[in-house]
Amino acid sequence: MKVSNHLDFLEPVPKGCSSYDPCFNYTTLDQYWRDITPNPYINTYDDTLVEWSGWYRLYLYRQSAQMSEWCVSATHCGGETGLSLNGSHPTLEEGIVTRKVVGTNDWWWTWSSSSCGSYKSKPIRVKACPGNYYVYEFVKPNTTIPKPMYCAVAYQNITSDPCNNYQSLDRPWRGNNESGDDICDGGFSWNGWYRLFYYGMDIQIPETCVLSDRCNTYITLTLNGPHPQIEDGVVIRQVCGAAYNTRCCVYKPKPIRVKACPGNYYVYELVNPDGWCAGYCTNVSSISQPTTTISPVVTTVSSNNQNYDPCTNYKTINDNWRNVIGYGHTNGLNADYDDTHGNWDGWYRLYLNGLSAQMPEWCVSDMACGGFSSLWLGGPHPQVADGVVTRDIYGSHFRQCSYYRSDPIQVKACPGKYYVYKFTKPRLSIPAPVYCAVRFTAPSVDPCNKYKILNDTWRATNVSHDWNVRNCDNFQGWYRLFYNGQSAQMSESCVSQCGTLFPMWLNGSHPQLEDGVVMRHICASRTNDCCYFKSIPIQVKACPGNYYVYEFANQIFCGAYCVGGRWSGGGTGGGMEGQDYAAGAYLELGVEVGLERGAAEGLERGAAVVLDRGAEEAQAAAAIQEAQAVAIQEAQAAAIQQAQAAAVVALAVATLEGLAAVEAGAYLEHGVEAGLECGAAEGLECGAAVVLDRGAAVAQDHEAAAAIQEAQAAAIQQAQAAAIQEAQAAAIQEAQAAAAIQEAQATAIQQAQAAALALAAAVAALAVATLEGLAALEGLAALEVVVAALAVTALVVAAALSTQVVVAILVTQVMAFQELKQELGQERTRNKKPSCELVAD
Repeated sequence: MKVSNHLDFLEPVPKGCSSYDPCFNYTTLDQYWRDITPNPYINTYDDTLVEWSGWYRLYLYRQSAQMSEWCVSATHCGGETGLSLNGSHPTLEEGIVTRKVVGTNDWWWTWSSSSCGSYKSKPIRVKACPGNYYVYEFVKPNTTIPKPMYCAVAYQNITSDPCNNYQSLDRPWRGNNESGDDICDGGFSWNGWYRLFYYGMDIQIPETCVLSDRCNTYITLTLNGPHPQIEDGVVIRQVCGAAYNTRCCVYKPKPIRVKACPGNYYVYELVNPDGWCAGYCTNVSSISQPTTTISPVVTTVSSNNQNYDPCTNYKTINDNWRNVIGYGHTNGLNADYDDTHGNWDGWYRLYLNGLSAQMPEWCVSDMACGGFSSLWLGGPHPQVADGVVTRDIYGSHFRQCSYYRSDPIQVKACPGKYYVYKFTKPRLSIPAPVYCAVRFTAPSVDPCNKYKILNDTWRATNVSHDWNVRNCDNFQGWYRLFYNGQSAQMSESCVSQCGTLFPMWLNGSHPQLEDGVVMRHICASRTNDCCYFKSIPIQVKACPGNYYVYEFANQIFCGAYCVGGRWSGGGTGGGMEGQDYAAGAYLELGVEVGLERGAAEGLERGAAVVLDRGAEEAQAAAAIQEAQAVAIQEAQAAAIQQAQAAAVVALAVATLEGLAAVEAGAYLEHGVEAGLECGAAEGLECGAAVVLDRGAAVAQDHEAAAAIQEAQAAAIQQAQAAAIQEAQAAAIQEAQAAAAIQEAQATAIQQAQAAALALAAAVAALAVATLEGLAALEGLAALEVVVAALAVTALVVAAALSTQVVVAILVTQVMAFQELKQELGQERTRNKKPSCELVAD
């Protein structure tokens, strides 16, 4: 069958298969890299390497998706060339249709000079299915296209009418008549549908090109097509971006969905325009008064309540992105948050990371606080006795601290050292304003006794910046400044140089001892501007000994804290990492160097530093010599102590190794104790002498101990041998005696058994004789005698092995026979008639 339009490679639906429906016979493709959202880090896939067969349904993250009908700049869908449909999807009634496929190959740095559809791939067939999804008969793309990939786009299912479920976005600075800033919508957290307002009035996105650098952004985003009608429902519209002030639609982000609503307004599903700094515009010529609005329910607390105290009735705000310090100072280009987007009601207390915070009373250059315009308090916080006060609110714009002015707010100081604020919605004319927060924590220990040292000579104001060296302060904590080993302090006036790109100085005077810890502003100069950058304020404290400590903070630019033109030999205070050194500034520095390079080199270098400074500072020569002498003594003591400790430990270890079999523990304790008690000056000599003397004595004792051990071992062996022999002889004798006893016992048993048997035989013979002698007897007595004789004979035979039993039986037998003899005699007497009676008869 001949098919026209160069579609011979497409297989038609088989004839005779009328029941075959691709809407129910497809393969699922759920591959995240096919998303049209630009991702330059995934570009290794290639659809020409896939064995395509049959129909497919697209998913993204388990959500039903479809092929893109639009060109999207800088998208590759996992490869190098993103493929999209060159036409709209079909309707259910159209059945299976054929659509052309085009490809776009551009990158972040070429998107503005490339055109969509620069590649033509093979057409595919498409069908719309019941359930609002599509199936595609994908084929291998043209192999001449660099890594082509079929792109997919997903839109969330609409569960409720967006005309009744939207967020209000009242940002008049988006108007096409506004300019001056570059606010990037890629930083906002877009989520859902939005209705656009202009000072409370409805406004629309333009349908025609708006030149770049308008709408307070760089790339201006507009709709590439008309708004829908109410009967159209939800539609998808391509978005165009203009750049270079002359070219329209050179940047194409992801399309958006739009719906016309009753009341003559529209809602838009705005998405993140990935890529360059782009922002959605609004058309001021489309402004109209709203006929329907959805107003939130606002609950307020009556101010007439005399018992109402905002110190105990407030809401908490714990947003870490409000932090002036640490959130990332993005020069305002990204604005993730906007305090005009919401309803403020009542009093609030600020927290950062769960800890109490407060609004800043100052401005920092380019601070963001999560939005584009950072709001700060235009005045000091009140005291508890002041009650509720009103303070102005200012908004920064890059390095201009008071560029914007918002509505004033009320503030109150509360017992417990915290504040509450009655925030209100900032002015809508301010681009993405955000109330800022900051924390200043009181030090847990006195910073005059616990600080770190900065001793960099390039911090001096007579040192120019070296472009080959990058000196940028990026640390936090309490520090004390030194210059060539002498205590120094920050400059209190404008400085033009100090060995860094932006030299920083203290914008205010140093405190007095009685002031405690105070806050001071920091300025960074550049060319003719003494305060080109307003840095993060720092805390400062005056310490006994005429020196200062500073709580330095990280900076958002390459700058460094400068040392002023005043320095001295230090004082008697100090606390490098909490350790006290009586020699003052030189000792702290000298010991630090001694620990790093050795005691001797540290002492030599420290002395050289002091001597050099003494030569340069003639007026301070006496103070330097005194400090030098004290420092040398202390440094020597430190070196001796260090060497003493090393020697004692080394000798103790060596002695322990040689005294493994002796009582080394007592010696070691004695030696170390002696070494520690000898003192700093004599410790080494005394401790070493004690250790050596004790070691020599123990070494001699060790030889004797070894001989004793050897003799003891030999004696033990001999004693063990003798004991073994003696034990063996006794065992043999005991065994022989036992054998003799066993043999005698066996003989006795045999003799006893023979005697018993003989006795039994005699008894049996006696019984037989007795029976024979009684054979002539008559009567019951004779029968009893026979039975008794038989019983006696049986007992004798059974007990033949027991001599004692046999004897007992014999005794009994004898007695029985005697009784029997008597009875027989009596019986004969009774049975014999007297002769007189016989004669008479």
